[in-house]
Amino acid sequence: MDQSDLYFPEGASGLPVLDYLRRRIATFRYICSVHDGTTPYLGTVLLTPDDLAPTGGPSSDDAVKIRKRVLKWFALGLKMGALLGIPNAGDYVRAFSQLMSEYETEPSDKNARERMKRIFSSRNSRNISEQGVSNSSQEANADNSLDMPHMPFEFDYHQTLFAFFEILAAAYEKFLDTPDALRKQAYVDIWMKIDGKIKKIVAVAIKETEAVAQTRFQDELAQISYTD
Repeated sequence: MDQSDLYFPEGASGLPVLDYLRRRIATFRYICSVHDGTTPYLGTVLLTPDDLAPTGGPSSDDAVKIRKRVLKWFALGLKMGALLGIPNAGDYVRAFSQLMSEYETEPSDKNARERMKRIFSSRNSRNISEQGVSNSSQEANADNSLDMPHMPFEFDYHQTLFAFFEILAAAYEKFLDTPDALRKQAYVDIWMKIDGKIKKIVAVAIKETEAVAQTRFQDELAQISYTD
């Protein structure tokens, strides 16, 4: 692709959109590497899965909050994965935008599982097609529309996080690699709105990781001071 043909408005950070979205992909993968203990958080401390696990017992507020989040990440990631099969840039962007709008506008006081059922119902898939998505996109959504099935086990937080952020990276890479995606201002504008919604989800993971890292760093400093 000739970069002279691309539409390059500045991203939220003042970077050209291409660079901005590549950095977002790098952020997704950085979060995964911090959570698997291979990369120090901001060059300070290595965190283990135990450090990042919910505190308290299975019924603690922290554990309940994490379980709800994991369920939402699983369901949203599953649907994002279905959208990766849409070949046309316009169809892909519109379908992704519709998915994120449904995810964001669901009432916050409803049970997480019920909210996911609504988001991934066939009715919502029809809503996407009614907004002009072509046959290839309609088929992808019809084939992959889903209710959240009953799971006889709890999702593992770290495995779900890795899978979710890898799917996010793949979704962004697909947009960058799809012909015409960066050549049309309308597509870029829609994707930047999608990115704003994704950013809110990412911010939660980063905020909690930062809090754990700060606590761990302070503990290590205290140990150094104590030994001195």
